[in-house]
Amino acid sequence: MYYGEGGSDIPIRLKSIKTPFRGCLYGVEQHDLRIILGFTVCLPPDDDSSIFFKASRELEDITNNLPAGVEFCGYITAEEEEPDATKLLVCNDIDDSVLVTCSLNEEQKARAGKVANGKFKEIPYEILENAELLEKFYLVRIQYNSRIFLRQTPEPAWASFEEIKENLSLGKLVFLPKDSDLFLHAKIGRSKNKLDGFPSTVADIYAKITKNPEESRGKGKKEVHLEQRVLNLETLINVTEDKNAHSKKSCLKIKFSSEKMLTLPLVLDGVALVPSKSTPSELYDLCVVALERNLALVVAGTQERIDREQDVLPLMPYNVKLNDFGHHFLCVWPVGVESSDSTLKDKRRVFHKTLGLPLTRPYFRRMNATPKADPNVLQNTHIGLKSSLPGGQQYLVHGTYGYYHYMQQKFDDSGWGCAYRSLQTIFSWFRHQGYTEKPIPSHYDIQEALVSVGDKNRAFLGSKQWIGSTEVSLCLEKFLNISSRIMFVQSGGDLAHKGAELAMHFESQGTPIMIGGGVLAHTIIGIDYNRISGEIKFLILDPHYTGAEDLSTIQQKGFCNWKTINFWDKKLKSIKTPFRGCLYGVEQHDLRIILGFTVCLPPDDDSSIFFKASRELEDITNNLPAGVEFCGYITAEEEEPDATKLLVCNDIDDSVLVTCSLNEEQKARAGKVANGKFKEIPYEILENAELLEKFYLVRIQYNSRIFLRQTPEPAWASFEEIKENLSLGKLVFLPKDSDLFLHAKIGRSKNKLDGFPSTVADIYAKITKNPEESRGKGKKEVHLEQRVLNLETLINVTEDKNAHSKKSCLKIKFSSEKMLTLPLVLDGVALVPSKSTPSELYDLCVVALERNLALVVAGTQERIDREQDVLPLMPYNVKLNDFGHHFLCVWPVGVESSDSTLKDKRRVFHKTLGLPLTRPLLSSYECHS
Repeated sequence: MYYGEGGSDIPIRLKSIKTPFRGCLYGVEQHDLRIILGFTVCLPPDDDSSIFFKASRELEDITNNLPAGVEFCGYITAEEEEPDATKLLVCNDIDDSVLVTCSLNEEQKARAGKVANGKFKEIPYEILENAELLEKFYLVRIQYNSRIFLRQTPEPAWASFEEIKENLSLGKLVFLPKDSDLFLHAKIGRSKNKLDGFPSTVADIYAKITKNPEESRGKGKKEVHLEQRVLNLETLINVTEDKNAHSKKSCLKIKFSSEKMLTLPLVLDGVALVPSKSTPSELYDLCVVALERNLALVVAGTQERIDREQDVLPLMPYNVKLNDFGHHFLCVWPVGVESSDSTLKDKRRVFHKTLGLPLTRPYFRRMNATPKADPNVLQNTHIGLKSSLPGGQQYLVHGTYGYYHYMQQKFDDSGWGCAYRSLQTIFSWFRHQGYTEKPIPSHYDIQEALVSVGDKNRAFLGSKQWIGSTEVSLCLEKFLNISSRIMFVQSGGDLAHKGAELAMHFESQGTPIMIGGGVLAHTIIGIDYNRISGEIKFLILDPHYTGAEDLSTIQQKGFCNWKTINFWDKKLKSIKTPFRGCLYGVEQHDLRIILGFTVCLPPDDDSSIFFKASRELEDITNNLPAGVEFCGYITAEEEEPDATKLLVCNDIDDSVLVTCSLNEEQKARAGKVANGKFKEIPYEILENAELLEKFYLVRIQYNSRIFLRQTPEPAWASFEEIKENLSLGKLVFLPKDSDLFLHAKIGRSKNKLDGFPSTVADIYAKITKNPEESRGKGKKEVHLEQRVLNLETLINVTEDKNAHSKKSCLKIKFSSEKMLTLPLVLDGVALVPSKSTPSELYDLCVVALERNLALVVAGTQERIDREQDVLPLMPYNVKLNDFGHHFLCVWPVGVESSDSTLKDKRRVFHKTLGLPLTRPLLSSYECHS
């Protein structure tokens, strides 16, 4: 005996059921071999003598919904602990039957046995892989179209179907595989009717139709089938009457009737699950059974509507693919009656209850019928992939999805459409699972939806702008009325801690998950998770693929494959689109430590190749920590760029240039451009611990007030005093909890340090009382977190003597101008090399406050220009983990993050830094404290 797994995942189904039950096994029986495809679920009765009676009746009720060839195969009983088979033998109706006993606890023990003469004899079984199941069976679909004439009389409905039944029972039908000349009739292969060259098995028939002779030979058996092989048959009716029957008729009687007749179309879509070695005659018989089962459902449905005195409507067949069962399930629903109809809902509930399916997901609606898939889109591209995580358990997407990626439908979205494609993949899942009949939305449909909900303006239509998970969420709600949950993670390391949540998602919801946005969007379709060690792997669909629909290429090149958490951790690796940009970092003598780069799409004009990138870096310079400056240029293309072609650009002379490839090899070269030539220079990549060793993060707090004149003069005029304090060295900085006053003259010219620490490392060591920090041993210590110096700010309010002596008197001026008093809060950040002197530290602190102040002045002026209320502007220092530095944002107090102006500003930052739009990295609540 075999259990089917993968296509019929019985162990997983058992794990999802928590309540003890009895049921019937069903599957395909071949000689002494039973292949179990599924089971029914029935609550156990109080009376042990009828323990399986109700279950047997329930299976009988759905037998016509099952494919031909699928029959009763035995009984199953499941309890919290493994049931005792001997206690079940009091039930006479299971003698000479197979019985499977299962436990519903963590161990999930199962035993199979044969009941004979009141005894239970255990028999061996094994679990089949999905590929083995697909190898053993063909799915045969038989189309039959006709008409029925329904008499409007009290006679039963079945009387109107007599002719159809006769055609089936008397062998008048002939089946013809589409696009072939292989006529399959009732007498083929029986008694004296030899095959005469007709294929001898179903596998041979399929091989001949598909023109693949390997299908039925030895080599074909080794081929791994990832999808069900389908034979589509047309139906013909032999309308030539038998000679003997015709000779007995003396005359032709014509009968006129006054009865009212209702003409209805009859559409049958029979399904059979046929073993690959079945003969043509066995195939014929199964095709007849498939149509008989479908017809029985139509007759019963018609009679039911007559009994209910409802309008008699055509009944259409819908073959639903139950992914967790490994077989189809045939439903027959009346045309024109909505799925929300109470009678249809009650019927579907019965199916759910009988098969132990949750009521939270549609399985038997019209929409669940196998949809006409786009032949140019591959489905379930993960089948056949294996993960090798020790002790891991896989949690995978439930059901069918389509793999959407760059360049499909002859639409060029390379470089910007990955999140659109991820949305299409998710949408296809809802379509395949029957939640919707709507077509897959195009890029324009998606953009139109975002404009209609107010998320984008009309200029967005037809553009090549990126979208992120927020936009994907809005589209799912707009198109499908489905709510989404957004999970915020900053890196693969953060995602590793979400293993339990992701496992729960795939167990309970089963939908694909979109991750990222902008230039970095992927689709997670499963995880392999070790709950004890916390190790995790992700099954990823990568929409950046641009090739043909070739499954082996897609899997082998990693566009659908298992990935580790490091997959998302390299920013450069995440970018698939060619770009130009500026490098920024810290320069020390002849050493440049690169912390990050900006991302700018290359212009058409090579002569201004870096001009736009330079302007974009200038726009965010005040957002960067003091000490972080422009360090050179970067260019990245699919293949490694030729540096010599970039030298036509005059504005990069005497600069560092880095060239990178975005392919799997990810080659990078660094060089110095001088006098129109590119000279390669060596570089190395620093580990995070080395970076933390080299720098201190210094934060400078400054609190004051500004008096804003309500006049047409520019806003900066109201900040003059603050600027003067900064430029004239009137500020003194004091590390918290210390007496080390850092002033403008310290360590300069004749002002000796006189015992003041000589470097930033020494200052930090003195404050933290850790003398090893600045000595040799301290250098060997591995720093896992950024070392931070928090400084308070003091203002020297004593006026210079020389300036004071020139004043003859003190002038007091009264003004009638309206003044607005606002708090001024600055939170300057500097990235300071550990060996910097006190004077260098002082200068960087001043620059940090100047940068923050410049953002406040610009923000205030912007609100004045927009004629908005002038509000205090608060600094928010955001830690960008993948960049190694902070990013300073200044947002108005009391204005929500959803404000359109703030959203537009954040989008500019995301675009400049090449960040996904799926994570609000630069909102006020992301500030670093």
